[in-house]
Amino acid sequence: MMRFQNPVSNSFCTLTIFSIVVISAFSFISCDDSIDPKTTYKERYILNFIIRGDTTLQIATLTSSYNVEGVDPSINEIDPAIKDADIKIWYNGEVYTLRDTTIARSDTSRYNNPVHCYYINNFPPAEGKSVIVKAELNNGKKLTAETKLPSNIGIDSCDRIIPLSYKNQFSIVWRKLEEEVYYFVRFRIYYKHNSEFHIVEVPLDYNTINGKVTPVYPGVTRKTIFNYELSALDSVMKNISLGDGQKSSYQIMRGEYEVIIMDKPLSDYYSSIHGYMDDFSIRIDQTDYTNVTGGYGIFASYRKQLLAATLKEEYIRSFGYKAGN
Repeated sequence: MMRFQNPVSNSFCTLTIFSIVVISAFSFISCDDSIDPKTTYKERYILNFIIRGDTTLQIATLTSSYNVEGVDPSINEIDPAIKDADIKIWYNGEVYTLRDTTIARSDTSRYNNPVHCYYINNFPPAEGKSVIVKAELNNGKKLTAETKLPSNIGIDSCDRIIPLSYKNQFSIVWRKLEEEVYYFVRFRIYYKHNSEFHIVEVPLDYNTINGKVTPVYPGVTRKTIFNYELSALDSVMKNISLGDGQKSSYQIMRGEYEVIIMDKPLSDYYSSIHGYMDDFSIRIDQTDYTNVTGGYGIFASYRKQLLAATLKEEYIRSFGYKAGN
């Protein structure tokens, strides 16, 4: 087993891209909610593997269920990670083997040992391709799953020069993919202050409820049409240098649309826990979503698509900032 710190640790942290929303949610409980938790214990195995389309470094985890005294699973202090498994993926006529490693654990409130995971580097996922994963444990147990890497979206319209004199909004619109999938969307501004680079996200708009102003962001959605209010962009631009009289020390570099396209299994998983929820709903029938044969967990993928946007120089200068190159 190989143990190292980078680049896996850095990539592992970026998996929370969906904080969103996506990766941190893939911890599967050790028993089915519909079953009495203190019936005869049966060990189960959980494979979680999300292929990221924005990197060639991919990370998987393999764990087992566990039994505890009583009914509180949080008292368990024995790491359920499974080591020394054989995990392979079949892709585009090639077979790739994942290697096991450990990375530093940021939260040691429950487990003190490093996080055990499996990784593969230099794996180039391409849009629209099918991928199969097979994991074989030392006891002979096998887990398998398959997914199809999502394709890039086809843009119908996108405001790449902002703002436009005849519009109080800027927008991005694309065609829906054949499968019903979810997207994560955001528009961000890249700027520099005192030689340091910064990024700030722009909301679609602001709502005022009971006197409190709240930003509205796209979040995870099936929508494919997004209209950003120019007034929301104005607010973000002003707040970049809030309280600082040296406006000219800020340099606005660019704007950028980011769209993350989830594949069908990832969308199905998200829908299983959020699909028909609203602020007033309580779900009592939620089940563990899995697309892994022979066990539990999820094997899925997502793709990131970026579109650069230019903020007009006269607009930037209206806030006292400099326009970057």
